[in-house]
Amino acid sequence: MHRVLLIALTGALCVAASTAAWSAEKMRGNKVFASGCTSFKVPFCTMLKTGKSSYALIGASVPAGIGVTLVGEKGDYNFLCGAWSLRVISWKPNRMKCPM
Repeated sequence: MHRVLLIALTGALCVAASTAAWSAEKMRGNKVFASGCTSFKVPFCTMLKTGKSSYALIGASVPAGIGVTLVGEKGDYNFLCGAWSLRVISWKPNRMKCPM
């Protein structure tokens, strides 16, 4: 009985942790509104770092090493990049200072 309870609690914590990662940015339906610094990750990933979260940007040529504000659609976990994917709908540079 204790084993079943432990498995159920572990599953609930995993769901809560994955929800908390997405709630760090503003969301409306399936759209994510985020700001952060971009970087390039080998072999082909353009990443967005927003505080403690990282996202793989899909579908746009966003330069690496700049601050951006973007709107994107939440996608699946990208195992090659090691982050959740965001299909970029629109983006614009912002004045955020980003390390090179």
